[in-house]
Amino acid sequence: MLIAFDARPLSGKITGIGRYTLELVNAMASSRPESSWVALSHEPVNSNLKFPDNVDYICSNWNFPGDGVLWSQTALPYLIRRLKPDVFWSPRHHLPLLGTPATVKTVLTIHDTVFVRHPETMRKTNLLAEKLLFSASLQKAQAITSVSAFTKSELDQIFGPVSQPIRVVPGAAFSEFENLDWIATPEKFILAVGTLEPRKNLERLIAAYQQLPDEYRNSYQLMIVGVSGWKDRLDRSISFNNIIFTGYVSDAQLNYLYKRASLFAFISLYEGFGLPLLEAFRSGTPVITSDESSLPEVAGDAALLVDPMAVNEITLAITKVLSNPSLAKQMSEKGYARAADFDWRKSAEIMWSVFDM
Repeated sequence: MLIAFDARPLSGKITGIGRYTLELVNAMASSRPESSWVALSHEPVNSNLKFPDNVDYICSNWNFPGDGVLWSQTALPYLIRRLKPDVFWSPRHHLPLLGTPATVKTVLTIHDTVFVRHPETMRKTNLLAEKLLFSASLQKAQAITSVSAFTKSELDQIFGPVSQPIRVVPGAAFSEFENLDWIATPEKFILAVGTLEPRKNLERLIAAYQQLPDEYRNSYQLMIVGVSGWKDRLDRSISFNNIIFTGYVSDAQLNYLYKRASLFAFISLYEGFGLPLLEAFRSGTPVITSDESSLPEVAGDAALLVDPMAVNEITLAITKVLSNPSLAKQMSEKGYARAADFDWRKSAEIMWSVFDM
């Protein structure tokens, strides 16, 4: 079987959708070495990424600007026609709407419906692309998957019946989890990870941290890891006040930070899945997270849930964990168990069943 897929999420620095794409492709390609895969992108795939031998890629930029929306509706269908794959998989919400041969099975993965629920947190260009292509792609797809039951329910609620039944194919923790690289850290710290943008709710997390009793704020620094995103208005001048902005770090450095952190705080306003929760769980790090969107589904009973809009509630949750070692130990043990419920190999099996249908 020949599978072509939209590899734009694998260009540049890898974030959530890119991580999901990379891990799932590698798990699927490894489980069926007789299969052939071709990654298609308008930019070169990140050179640091590792793939099985049966994964190749084609870069065809055609000099299109931006993140490749125009490329996906012009050059991409041309490449699909030329390759004649058995399956074309889009892991990022949009399919080529014209020019894909009827003999090619089209599979679409949906991560979230941010553009409907929180359009104010998106760039206008990205919002426009979602409005133009999202619903049409749902109707065109011959198979649809979502990353969580929550996202599946969102699709059912917002769009009603779509072209095909929706299968849930969840993510899991980073597969190369034991690969560690030292990075300077405080002795004790609270960790936050994510692109620095409004949806990640970092302003309220910072406000909650600044309200901590002196004994905890003086003992535990707040480390915020992630690249600057759209409408990043976080005040870097507060770095002197026990708050550290690391910018982008490597996967191995991020693994190290997860393992070293005293607490992981992921208080996002909206997530389709929330891979960082599982990465923290697998590290044995206690987690507090939002009680909104998919995060309770992923967290199970292994995290403390808080209202992401309630700064005082976030402060109380941080204090509760830091002041209670026995609770932190219990949360760590539950986190290990919860992370084990998610496995890229299991997700690969589900996705193969979708491809084989």
